[in-house]
Amino acid sequence: MTPAGPKVLEYNVRFGDPETQRMMLLLAEETDLAAVLLACTDGKLDSVTLAVRPGYACNVIIAAGGYPGAYESGDTITIGELPRDVHVFHAGTKLVDGDLKTAGGRVVSVAALGDSLEQAVEAAYRGVDAVSFKHMYYRRDIARR
Repeated sequence: MTPAGPKVLEYNVRFGDPETQRMMLLLAEETDLAAVLLACTDGKLDSVTLAVRPGYACNVIIAAGGYPGAYESGDTITIGELPRDVHVFHAGTKLVDGDLKTAGGRVVSVAALGDSLEQAVEAAYRGVDAVSFKHMYYRRDIARR
């Protein structure tokens, strides 16, 4: 807040942004995202219903070692069985001869739903445990305050 009112420093709305990825999990199944986006472009957002499911969402970014500086790429990624309501969004990955490899600094985002913030955070970290690659790095303090 400033004396002149609120000022926005950054606003993340791209589907590749982790802030957006987790929010997509909160859209109710009856929400037609294509209709919502089309209504936005036509200036008719008031003509569509944007339904959300109750609960909370959290995501944890798994990055390549060294990110945001120089980082490794080309390492094999394995993703085991994910808990229910946990999703992996690929960012810096590529398929090479049928094997999933690291190909960027932010490799994947593991997002989860829960009835409480604590449950969503716990589920996201259980999802992180299902992902493995050499020199992977992630923060352990997401939503811990």
